[in-house]
Amino acid sequence: MRKIETSGLKRSMIPLVAALSIPATVSAYTEFRSDGVSYEITDPVNCIVRTSPGILYESKYLPGSYIANELRLSGIVGYEGKFYTLTDIAHNSFCNNPAMTGVVIRAERLKEIGIGAFEDCPVLRKVAIETSTDYTLGIQAFRNCPNLRNADLGLNVTSIGTSAFWNCQKLEEFHVPSKVTFIGDYAFQYCYGLKNLFFSTTVLPEIGVKSFAYCESLVSLKLPSTGLTRIGDSAFCGCNSLESLEIPNSVTKIEGHAFSGCHALTTLSLGTGVETIGEGAFGECFSLEKLEFGPDLRVIGDHAFRYCYKVKEVDLPASVVQVGEFSLYGDIGVAMDRVICRATVPPAAGQWIFNPATYEKAVLYVPAASVNSYAAHPEWGKFNKIRDINSMNAGIETVTDDNDTDKGSGKQEEIYTLDGRRSLIPIEDLLPGIYILRSGSNARKILVN
Repeated sequence: MRKIETSGLKRSMIPLVAALSIPATVSAYTEFRSDGVSYEITDPVNCIVRTSPGILYESKYLPGSYIANELRLSGIVGYEGKFYTLTDIAHNSFCNNPAMTGVVIRAERLKEIGIGAFEDCPVLRKVAIETSTDYTLGIQAFRNCPNLRNADLGLNVTSIGTSAFWNCQKLEEFHVPSKVTFIGDYAFQYCYGLKNLFFSTTVLPEIGVKSFAYCESLVSLKLPSTGLTRIGDSAFCGCNSLESLEIPNSVTKIEGHAFSGCHALTTLSLGTGVETIGEGAFGECFSLEKLEFGPDLRVIGDHAFRYCYKVKEVDLPASVVQVGEFSLYGDIGVAMDRVICRATVPPAAGQWIFNPATYEKAVLYVPAASVNSYAAHPEWGKFNKIRDINSMNAGIETVTDDNDTDKGSGKQEEIYTLDGRRSLIPIEDLLPGIYILRSGSNARKILVN
């Protein structure tokens, strides 16, 4: 059963809010009310107003204005014969409201929706915002509005603050507009009902920590095709309905646990620009069957693909310099068929990159000039079968370890090179390197010094 921290008005306080006007606020600004909304004049010369901020009462914020049903805000507000322009929704202006069902804002010059402006509104179901100027959506703006289903921020929002839609459990679809340059940490965490997520922006450089974590219903995800360079720690972890994923070529770093626990993910296309895959980035992606790495990959972190036990082949590019421990471990007893590492120098390696079954049964293919250095490596050398990459799909394919040979059987022994060619040179005259010694139906690797 999910356990999520929630916040809101104490039940004993709800009648107080409903029955009384909001208590007076200590403010340097002139205040007035219009159509049930409290405003503050922030610039009397230029006739600028904002909505009144919330009031801190017993460690909780009461809304600056109490609205039943749907809130409608226009960009022009009349007061004492003058017209004022609304530019800001102040912090906590409409938070903790048990009766507000909708928010419609049509404000030509809106600049900001402040911190917690609509936080903890339990029956809020829809949001529609339209402006002619760029504006920012503040931290926790719609945090913990569990019945919010539709949120249209318009075309001019540039920033979505930290925890802006945290725990909006019934939000089903969200469109990130083209001007968004920032999505804060935890912005959509615990949006369990979010099924479709669309990015129009091409100016978003990164996706924050746990921004979309545990969006359990997310089945469709199309990341920005350009501009995005980093996917933050645990950004999409626990999105266990996501079936396919394409990382854009612009992305260079995938942080730790970014897509961990995406249990339904079967197809993964890593962009050509990815250089670093962080710790546990794709851990527990049980359904993932195929890995394709780009030519710039340098670092695979610890546990990066642990428990991706359906992956049967890995092809590591020549650029790889470090492979972390347990990074491609899979499940105990489930072996890969083939591992290819194109790096001339064996990459730095943590312990048990692969599980014992893979070391025992899979063939490791490496550059011809590097066979000996891989064989001598404390981790890569765990493979029973290490071969010249040029010999893939050619020559002898069945090689067992030393314990499986017919020792003392009297059967004729034959020497083969790693590309499957039989050598007629006596073993004592062979050049240094790794060879295959065949005896009857069994064969094993030997290292000639």
